[in-house]
Amino acid sequence: MELQIEKNKITFDLDNEIPFFQVGDKYRVRFGIDDFNREEMKCLIREVFPNKMSCSLLTEILTPTYSKEKTNIGKYIGITNWKEDKYFSDVEYIIATIREVEPKE
Repeated sequence: MELQIEKNKITFDLDNEIPFFQVGDKYRVRFGIDDFNREEMKCLIREVFPNKMSCSLLTEILTPTYSKEKTNIGKYIGITNWKEDKYFSDVEYIIATIREVEPKE
């Protein structure tokens, strides 16, 4: 899956670098989410994403060994508009994208 943010094209798959390293220093930000409490995380997300956003996450690894990610994301956001895409590299996996997530969620 590819995401275009201004002039930066970011590719989400297991064959590319993590998104942090796909952009220049000016656009890099990394948070240790274990250091945030719930209210701080809400504030950060509302500040970074003031409007509806999309959220993508790895949900399943199909091969070589099957594994399903337990995200429990439905407890945190309303999942009403989602799509799963299957990707192949050395492994076969599924990334789910949830569209139009409200910042308050």
